[in-house]
Amino acid sequence: MSDFPTAQDSELALVGVCLLCGLDAAELALRLVPLDHLFRDDVRQSMGVIEGMVSKGKTVDAVSFAQAWKESLGGLPGVEIMASPEKVGPSDPKYYAEEINRAARRRQIIMATQKAQLRAKDERENPEQVATDLEAELSARVDHGIEISAPIPALKSFLGDMERRYELQGKRSGLCTGFSRLDAMTDGLQFGELAVIGARPSIGKTAIMCNMVELVCLTNHIPTLIFTYEMSPVALMRRLFCGMCQVPMGEIRAGRLTEISFSKLTQFQSIYRDAPIHIVNALSGVNITRLCSVIRQYVRKHGVQFVTVDYLQKIPPAEKHEKRTYEIGATSGQLKAVAEQTNISLLVAAQLSREPDKDKGRRPRLSDLADSSQIERDSDLVILLHRDKSDPEHNAELIVAKQRDGEVGVVHVNFNPAFMKFENKL
Repeated sequence: MSDFPTAQDSELALVGVCLLCGLDAAELALRLVPLDHLFRDDVRQSMGVIEGMVSKGKTVDAVSFAQAWKESLGGLPGVEIMASPEKVGPSDPKYYAEEINRAARRRQIIMATQKAQLRAKDERENPEQVATDLEAELSARVDHGIEISAPIPALKSFLGDMERRYELQGKRSGLCTGFSRLDAMTDGLQFGELAVIGARPSIGKTAIMCNMVELVCLTNHIPTLIFTYEMSPVALMRRLFCGMCQVPMGEIRAGRLTEISFSKLTQFQSIYRDAPIHIVNALSGVNITRLCSVIRQYVRKHGVQFVTVDYLQKIPPAEKHEKRTYEIGATSGQLKAVAEQTNISLLVAAQLSREPDKDKGRRPRLSDLADSSQIERDSDLVILLHRDKSDPEHNAELIVAKQRDGEVGVVHVNFNPAFMKFENKL
């Protein structure tokens, strides 16, 4: 098989990524590349050892890998395997998986056609049957990896979902946001879905996400993971304290807390200490690959069900592209995929373009989502936040511009600037 297509450098790099980046990268690599797609025996053995480590939830690094190899196969891995981290460029397993799988399918196609050639030369073989068998095998190679639901399994999944919804007996199937009319329209933020809140700067994207975190996590104790690219964790906690305990932000910033405010601070400490909340300070540049890895890790270890990201356009891409549109599109696609894979409710803030500002008073539209129309396509729910900052009544609108399984429309709310908080309109 020396003349067959291979991707040996990528195979070694795949092992290297697992040893460098740990358990989450190893899980993803194993999901992306079947062991029988690996050309090198030592790489196939290595990924088999790593698969055993992953199944037991063990730490994956060079030292633990060498120990696991010794326990399962005896001896030590070869020099090339232990030096595999040196082959690593981008730290995303997808980068190598694509080349490995493509080479594997090329080998399979060559082997299938060679087998068909031998059969075609045999006069005892029916040529029509040879052609039919070759067509079926080639089709299987091309369609490999496509997920197709047969009638019975698909029906079983559908009925299971219907049974779960029936057992709720009128309760929301998703996470309640605290905005009653929005919850009635969407049935809450759904699990396994990507929801986007879009707005221009300083309209209240962070504020409304904090309002939802307050209810979901601090009040209802649903495990929550927050990625903040806009502000430090301390600044985010100030927002949560301000909104939840009704202490004016001006008072907090100036440090002029009253006796009543101090008692509220004590109350907030007690609530926050017991809350299943995890804040990732992403200001240092957590890229989309690392973000998805942390989500999978916290879902597995802490049972996280609600994740917020503030905001999409600030997430560094896994790879640089000439066009910003491609980077944002790839990022939104990965966010959608991780929401489905982990069955979380994922809420992501997104910046809108300047178009609404050019025409004063114009309500934002789906097409205003900045940098990529892919955001609109990947999202299951898109809420556009609109308010006129000069309005003395502080009226605001939550425009449900897209909902994959429901109606669209406008929910009217109020904004309380003192507490940085959106509230139901009476």
